[in-house]
Amino acid sequence: TLSEEHIFNQTARRLDLFLQHGVTTLESKSGYGLDLENELKQLRVMRRLHKKHPVDIVPTFMGAHAVPEEFQNNPDAYVDLVIEEMIPAVVQEDLAKFIDVFCEVDVFTPEQAERILLAGKAHGLIPKIHADEIEENQGAHVATKVGAISAEHLLKVSDEGIQELAKSGVMACLLPATALYLGEKPARARAIIDA
Repeated sequence: TLSEEHIFNQTARRLDLFLQHGVTTLESKSGYGLDLENELKQLRVMRRLHKKHPVDIVPTFMGAHAVPEEFQNNPDAYVDLVIEEMIPAVVQEDLAKFIDVFCEVDVFTPEQAERILLAGKAHGLIPKIHADEIEENQGAHVATKVGAISAEHLLKVSDEGIQELAKSGVMACLLPATALYLGEKPARARAIIDA
């Protein structure tokens, strides 16, 4: 486990590179600790960097980025942990503006994603969702159902999902570098724009 200071220094150097390339604002997500201590540590570093670095950082809590190994046989227990312990702790320290979840086959089901996002929303966090990235998994539907500000990735979004997003006003946020990295076809941007 890396110290908060190590993460701070490493990330500050990366922010310097962003700034050199003209980036002045970015969203930063947690989701790589997958336990309360490390999720809070990531978000605290984001807050410190936002105060000390010229790049503005918009923090997103994404404790539901993956199911930790110790919860593989009982992912609902991890969902409960995110809802009952992590979200209240994040909100108590005012560490995030948004809440995100990876709604994907073999990660979080649409039902689990909805529970997490609604719990975050009830605590004042703005929902967004990693939706339909690897497989179509009703992520766009969950986004519209919970009133998310955005649905991200959308590489495999269905025609019905595109229509739901368009009607609801949920922003489609495409991330083309992800498709390139995964060797996937890009999202159907033209269909999304036309809708």
